[in-house]
Amino acid sequence: MSGEDDSTAPVVTEYVSLQEVVDELLARSTVQLAPTVPAPAATIGPSILRPTFTKQGLQRQYDFNTQILNLLNPIVEAAPEEFQIKASLLKAATLLTQRNELLTVADKDPAVWQSFDHYSQAESFEATNPFLANYLRKRKTDEKKVQERPNWKRPHPYGARDQPFRSGGATWALAPPVNLQLSSLL
Repeated sequence: MSGEDDSTAPVVTEYVSLQEVVDELLARSTVQLAPTVPAPAATIGPSILRPTFTKQGLQRQYDFNTQILNLLNPIVEAAPEEFQIKASLLKAATLLTQRNELLTVADKDPAVWQSFDHYSQAESFEATNPFLANYLRKRKTDEKKVQERPNWKRPHPYGARDQPFRSGGATWALAPPVNLQLSSLL
């Protein structure tokens, strides 16, 4: 039995040393393969990549986010891994990039804001109250199914007749002969 303990001790030591090597290699690979924040469209060059906005407020917000991303890019590269500083900076840069994408879509389709609000509200309750988050997601899908009925409208504003006058004839139509009217009375 003591022979088995001696043989397992070096294996454990080898395992620990291999684990340290694997951890170091993983750390290096994550640094090299870490998702880099794409350079903002303003610094890339061609104006084709930079979106044009129809709403000036969205353009200002996009420019502000781009400036913040320009400041974060060199800091992210030089940030230490300690205390998750680099991960936090990468998360901030990712959020700003996602926000810029949202602004680009929202400029063309303002209805995306309502969908984004429902999604973010459900996500905020996910950690604290999963039941409420599930309810909000379900309500959102139910709202899509139940469409608002249009108000009832007359098919034609003056009834089903396509004739211009209720009597069915024009006012300039000829009157029946006088003797015909008298004979019907007698």
